Amino acid sequence: MKIVTAALGAGIVAFATIGSVLGAGAAPAQCPKVEVSPEYSDIGSGVMRFTAAPASDKLNYNWMVSAGAITSGQGTSQIIVEAASGDAVKAIVIVGGLPKGCPGQGEAEVMAP
Repeated sequence: MKIVTAALGAGIVAFATIGSVLGAGAAPAQCPKVEVSPEYSDIGSGVMRFTAAPASDKLNYNWMVSAGAITSGQGTSQIIVEAASGDAVKAIVIVGGLPKGCPGQGEAEVMAP
């Protein structure tokens, strides 16, 4: 661990470890970014599809929605949501199975068609 020092004047010296300067609690560089993409479905009014990336059979997906109901896909990278037309629907996914220390949440919000 390297220590960085800086003279601040009047005999005051500040120091910090490189880890704290770079954000020691930061996620590892190999972390995938969790993103949620909303799509309107041609299934019918008030029906939407939300897709999480990254998608993998080795990951676990736990979805929550702010309005409406998940009608299919819970536990997978893609869900179908039915809500009342005009409702604001936020879909949040928690992705499990990512490398240790990687943030595993993504979300998107749209108005139901």
